[in-house]
Amino acid sequence: MSVRGITVSVALMAALAPGVSSAAQEMRCPERVLSEAELHAALARARERFDDVPPPYKSQELRMDRMRCLYVLFEYQLVDGRKSGSWQSYTFDPYGELMDYFENDRIKP
Repeated sequence: MSVRGITVSVALMAALAPGVSSAAQEMRCPERVLSEAELHAALARARERFDDVPPPYKSQELRMDRMRCLYVLFEYQLVDGRKSGSWQSYTFDPYGELMDYFENDRIKP
């Protein structure tokens, strides 16, 4: 099973749900904010569970950003202690579930 397949399935179910209008509802984020350590743990679980989630770089720098209710975790590949230009990003929902990822595979891990 792949992460992207699950994301598409959930999006389709939400779009086809009868009588539910997301346009009329204000989006509210959960009060609890996830830590960077919690997102790293969620990513490790996703890597164990799904075959298509990219492996970590051997040497990397990490960064977490929050965009409204979503979290984006970045992994930057380091070569000789410097960023190589290769990076991966992982988008998590407000509850720490991996929704999607992007791989800039300029240099393979």
